[in-house]
Amino acid sequence: MKSGTSDTSGTDFRRSHNIFVAEAASSVALLFGTDKAALTGAPTDQLRGETTMRLAIAALAALFSTTAVQATVTDDFNRPDALTIGDNYTVENGNFRISGNKAITTNFVSLATYNNSTSVNAGLDASLRGVDAGSYVALSFGYGTANSYFIKVQDNNGDGFFDRYGFDIGNNDLNGLFLDLNPFQSGKIDVAVNGTVATLTVFANGATQIFSRDYGYAPGSTRVGFGLNRLGVADNFRFDAIAGGNEGVPEPSAWALMIGGFGLAGAVARARRRSPVPA
Repeated sequence: MKSGTSDTSGTDFRRSHNIFVAEAASSVALLFGTDKAALTGAPTDQLRGETTMRLAIAALAALFSTTAVQATVTDDFNRPDALTIGDNYTVENGNFRISGNKAITTNFVSLATYNNSTSVNAGLDASLRGVDAGSYVALSFGYGTANSYFIKVQDNNGDGFFDRYGFDIGNNDLNGLFLDLNPFQSGKIDVAVNGTVATLTVFANGATQIFSRDYGYAPGSTRVGFGLNRLGVADNFRFDAIAGGNEGVPEPSAWALMIGGFGLAGAVARARRRSPVPA
């Protein structure tokens, strides 16, 4: 299973990364040059001491920022073709396959939930692999409980375009809105749940479409999944977190930045201890 923290969701992490890089770059100039000392008249040792502190603070900021923001889990399905989608899923109905680094079905009304998922947001990349009326791609919240959401985009006309969206329940149990949308062949669909309201955002053809429904109840659980029918295709399934998972652990790149900062700060401290004391 190739799932982990999504790079596309780490806006705050990238901000802390950029701050850290900027701090490190300016600090290196102070550590290995005397230009600023010459300009300001400040003692070089004093500037280096300040630099040590700045590096440490920047590294700590990068560390703590990753805990809060790296919360999106993404399955990109980038694995060999297979007759299953992996042990991290429970197939509730139908079947799923991995084909060309995407998830497909060879059945009807197929639904899979991600084990131990906990989420009020979910999304995926939706597309079609042919023309077949009724093909859809869907997101599921709280499946198996009395209060569930099932939100889909569907090729209703059988022309190879998603042309309708639906807010249903269960596994394509029709009980809600089923209306036209601006047709598209492939795009991103994301659903955010806020209390009893589900909001579907579709980004395709360079444009965004937003739809919502007040179900009158919140999902009965935070478990999420996705559904496929006929020729629907899913990629980059994403959601908030795995219960008991490690979504707060920094990525290797974050650790490299932080360790580098602390290492540089330590080198400066050791160099200062070895410097001769002026008479």
